[in-house]
Amino acid sequence: MMGMLKRSQGIVVLFLMAMALGMAGCAASGGEGGTRRDPNLLTSDEMAQTSSANLYDVIEQLRPRWFQVRSVTSLQGQNQQIGVFVNRVYQGGLDTLRGMPKSGVAQVRYLDGPTASAQLRTPGATALAGAIVVETVAPDR
Repeated sequence: MMGMLKRSQGIVVLFLMAMALGMAGCAASGGEGGTRRDPNLLTSDEMAQTSSANLYDVIEQLRPRWFQVRSVTSLQGQNQQIGVFVNRVYQGGLDTLRGMPKSGVAQVRYLDGPTASAQLRTPGATALAGAIVVETVAPDR
């Protein structure tokens, strides 16, 4: 009797392990046959699927989390903002995205505050809560 109980427990454990591995595989691939999207990257293919014309509306529709400021002030007491960069050159705050068409954009990447502050330069002492980095398509020559 004791041997049958241990064997059935072993079968249950194997079944649960197989189920866990199967679910982990689905999560890693993005679910049922889909591709996993990088939450910090927006590709031109994704942008083309929206009816929005400017980058602000595209991001608001597809990656609204990028507009959320996690911290209001920096350690030095400065107000933090999400900076917008085109080809790594600072353009201003989020409102600059309203005047940028999605055409001609290769991809848009979001960087968190510490990463943005370490990799990008802003004029003056602008404290970055994050950055939206727009990479344009190189013109044909």
